[in-house]
Amino acid sequence: MANLQDSEAILSVAFSPDGTLLATGAGSHHRQAVRLWEISTESRVASWEVQKPGFVSVAFSPDGTLLASGSDDATVNLWDVASWSLDWKIEEGQIDWVHEVAFSPDGTMLASGSSNGSIGMWDVAMGRRQDLWRGHAGPVHAIKFSPDGRTLVSAAADSTLRGWDVSSGTQRWSADLQNLGGHHVAMSPAGGRVASVHRDDRPRTSVRTHSVSTGNQLSSIELGQNIVGGVTWTPDGETVITGQYRFWDTHTGSIREYDSGHLGLTTSLAVAPNGNTLASGSYDNTVRLFDIPTASRLYPTMKHSDDVMEVAFSSDGTVLASASLDGTIRLWNTHSRALMRNLTGHDRGVTSVAFSPDGIKLASGSRDGSVRVWHCYGCSIRLTFVETIQDQVFT
Repeated sequence: MANLQDSEAILSVAFSPDGTLLATGAGSHHRQAVRLWEISTESRVASWEVQKPGFVSVAFSPDGTLLASGSDDATVNLWDVASWSLDWKIEEGQIDWVHEVAFSPDGTMLASGSSNGSIGMWDVAMGRRQDLWRGHAGPVHAIKFSPDGRTLVSAAADSTLRGWDVSSGTQRWSADLQNLGGHHVAMSPAGGRVASVHRDDRPRTSVRTHSVSTGNQLSSIELGQNIVGGVTWTPDGETVITGQYRFWDTHTGSIREYDSGHLGLTTSLAVAPNGNTLASGSYDNTVRLFDIPTASRLYPTMKHSDDVMEVAFSSDGTVLASASLDGTIRLWNTHSRALMRNLTGHDRGVTSVAFSPDGIKLASGSRDGSVRVWHCYGCSIRLTFVETIQDQVFT
């Protein structure tokens, strides 16, 4: 185990597509940092720092050769992963606080959503801005490319959801969200529909689906004061699921609501790779599984001793990981719901957990200010490395 000291809060983590590398974005009142870790050697292989305040988000290109970082100091950097050389940098002043960065599916374009309402489109090979799209009148919170790369959908605080033609940079459509700010978007697997979460400060929450090509609203559900932290699709693209176990048939618009059994707010959702099982975590300290084809709960209920903050399936769907404020990560057999492993080591509550694409590695983030990566060969769990910092890990 390597124990590396740092002084910044880790604000984002991302596995490379092949699962061999982990990137972390960190920031504080004094410094920003992007670091690259090699899982097999249990070591940090590259690091970049700048002495200015801010936070950093990170994203790998689809082929894993490039790493993009976006910051609230109005900069976006693009790094060559092999050489750790800076391919290009968007200078401060060209854009504003960057909320999110996203690569196009073919990796040739990088989009950035900013707090000034603009969306920057950057040519990855040339390292220059190809276009700057304006239309939003408030911060852009979420951006997603369609799977074919032809459309970008953006959600912003100006109560609009917008669709953009990537090749021409023109706005195809704008959907009025009726005074509800946009916070999350999720593309259907085939890319024809987009689901989005919107809310105001009352709070009033709505989840909607729109056509990616026309922007026409296809279905909507008003959730009142229920706060939805996210939205997801089943792998077949037929159904949208929200945290209150609301299932939408996206063709008919019908809504099925089921009792999750949770006694507290649902904090996290995950759908198994085969699309048959829904997992949920809650403030009631439990993890529950729901069989989608039969619309029935699966027992027994899996339990922690404090709030469950996130759940994640392994790539083959046989293992479910749960992160809890009780300071543990627990691995569950999804068939028997039996506890396979109870991972300890974090000094405070664990807020996030994610499997690598190959399902062998597991990353966890905690309020103790550390990110830990674990190897999960069979049922043998080995801590690979931990980076300790002096603030909370958010994701």
